[in-house]
Amino acid sequence: MGGGVAAQCEPSCGGYRVRKERERVLWSTNAYKPVNMSIEYESEAQRANRGVVLKAVAEDGRNFEFASDSLRADPELALIALETDWHVLQFASRELLSSREFMMRAVAIDGRALRCGGFKNDREVVFAAVANFGSVIGHLSDAMRDDYEVVITAVENEPIALRFASNRLKNNYAIVTKAVVRKFFVHAFASKEIQTSDFMEKIKTRSRGKGLWYILKLKWMMRNFVAWRFGNAVAAHDAAHFAPDGKAVMAAPGAQEAKRKFEEMGL
Repeated sequence: MGGGVAAQCEPSCGGYRVRKERERVLWSTNAYKPVNMSIEYESEAQRANRGVVLKAVAEDGRNFEFASDSLRADPELALIALETDWHVLQFASRELLSSREFMMRAVAIDGRALRCGGFKNDREVVFAAVANFGSVIGHLSDAMRDDYEVVITAVENEPIALRFASNRLKNNYAIVTKAVVRKFFVHAFASKEIQTSDFMEKIKTRSRGKGLWYILKLKWMMRNFVAWRFGNAVAAHDAAHFAPDGKAVMAAPGAQEAKRKFEEMGL
């Protein structure tokens, strides 16, 4: 097929090796399935029929690979296919991937589309991409990974994007804070100076407090489940802790069973 884009897509975007690697990952996660309604073996006339291709691509975006050259330059078909798998852009025409308008629409659907085309230094396209998929910043130039606004936008979308920031921005308290208050484990990607600072100790305390809040919330949910399962026995159990004569309350039907369940779960 003509209109290939190997020259415009980075090596990890297209080609046999990446396709096989993607299939390996999909198999390993049990997410792989054959292309639905494949048009791979249809006649050239069918693969050039927009109605046929549109239906096939809507069913499974990977059919875009088998469309005719002219239809692989159709922006609407490419965007529909992109919703299934961003890798399909490796089969789009050079003209399409050279279109800034198309790439702006593409990265809004999946930020990883930025890895195809020639817009990795276009700040507006980059902003739209990292706002959708923060980790795509790892495929940008050093200059972009040292751009404060680009990096903080990426981190707001995916805290782990901190990993790909420049050394200068890994030492920026505003950016690191944005990341670690949402995903504390990413503090490992901050500069050594920040990791050993009093500031980080405060964040650790806050993170532990947040973790405790989740534990208490889980405990509350478990207690409600027991309440639903054992009915009024929960009220009897609670009363037993506060009533002057707990023995009388705990004699209520089901109270002993509820008490045992609570104790098993540490409630």
